Amino acid sequence: MKYFSFLMLILAGLFQAQDIRSIQFFNPKTNDETAVIGFRDQLILRFDDLSNSSTVYRYTIRHLDRNWQPDDLFFTEIAEGSMTGLIDQFRYSFNTLQPYTHYALPFPNEKMRPKISGNFELIVYRDSPSSPLFKRRFSVTEEGANLGLRITRTSDARRPELNQRVEVEAAAAGNILSNNVSSLSLNVIQNNNWQSGVYQQTPSSSLGNKVLFQQLALSFPGNNEFYYFD
Repeated sequence: MKYFSFLMLILAGLFQAQDIRSIQFFNPKTNDETAVIGFRDQLILRFDDLSNSSTVYRYTIRHLDRNWQPDDLFFTEIAEGSMTGLIDQFRYSFNTLQPYTHYALPFPNEKMRPKISGNFELIVYRDSPSSPLFKRRFSVTEEGANLGLRITRTSDARRPELNQRVEVEAAAAGNILSNNVSSLSLNVIQNNNWQSGVYQQTPSSSLGNKVLFQQLALSFPGNNEFYYFD
C-alpha cells in the first residue's frame, strides 16, 4: 500500500508538470529571454496551466556558483524577504478552445529580492521545492568592468561548420582585473541556448587594465544569415 501511495504521488506530480505550458522568463526592458538584470531591474515569469484551475504555486530561489552548481549558501545570505513566495497573479482564459489559467510573477519583488550578485535559480513548485515543477536560471550583475565584444567570421578549415567567432575584452579601473586573472572566467551563451554554451574560459592574455578572451573555443554555428556577400 505504501508503494502504491508513493507511485500515485509521483504520477500526480508528473501530470501536474505536464499541465504547465508556455513558460517565459524575460527582461521586459529588452523583451527577450536573456535573464540578466541589475539590482534595480526586474524579470517577468509567465506560464499557462492547462488544468484551468486556481492551483496555488509557490517559488523560491537559490544561489549557484559560476559553474551553475549549488553553492549551499543560506537563503538569508543571498536574499531579503520571505524564503517562499506565492504566485498570486493569475487569470482564467475566456472563450478559448483549450481552457487554461495564465500565471504571472514579477521578480524580484517586495516579498523576495536578491541582495548579492551572481547566478541564481528560480524554483517553481506546488508542495515542496525539492519537487519542482520547473526551474529557470537568471543572473544578477553589478558594475565592475566594461565589456567589448567583437564577432568575426572564423576561417578554421578543420571546423568549417563553425562560422562565428567571439572575442571579448574586459576593462576596469586600475589593475583589479590583471591582478586577479586566475579567478576570472567567461561563459558565452548563444541565443539563450544553455546546451551549446561555452563555459569556464580563462583569459588568453592581459594588457594593463584589460584582459582578453580570444580562444578558438569561442566559436559557434552562425547559419546562412551570418555569411558575407560580395
